[in-house]
Amino acid sequence: MSISQLYPAPPIIDAIVELRLKTQFDKRELDRVVKAIKPAYHKYSETADVDVQVRIEDGKVQSQLSSTKPVHNLSNEDQNDFCRIEGTKLHWSRLPPYEGWQSFETRIFRDLQKLPKKIGIPSLERIGVRYR
Repeated sequence: MSISQLYPAPPIIDAIVELRLKTQFDKRELDRVVKAIKPAYHKYSETADVDVQVRIEDGKVQSQLSSTKPVHNLSNEDQNDFCRIEGTKLHWSRLPPYEGWQSFETRIFRDLQKLPKKIGIPSLERIGVRYR
């Protein structure tokens, strides 16, 4: 007797689109991008990605912070629509209930159209799309 359940179409628990930029936004550009997109979302927080180098020699541990990069997190009231803005990335995700590509794509293009005209849509190194 099998206890696993087969789904005709497994539920999507996370949909992600990431645009990786060829060149990094400078601080002023990053602030302008955040300011332009932020009004479309209800919640905002700023965190950071921190690179840490750890060296272990002769049983001694040394650690050093090598860089800190600001990360701007935007979300809707229910916290199932997210936009993450970094110096080299624009990232959108949708948690359940996934409403389909049409509404997800509409939100991404809405945000891209809000980018300041002076900055425009930057040159891309990579476009990533993932469903889980």
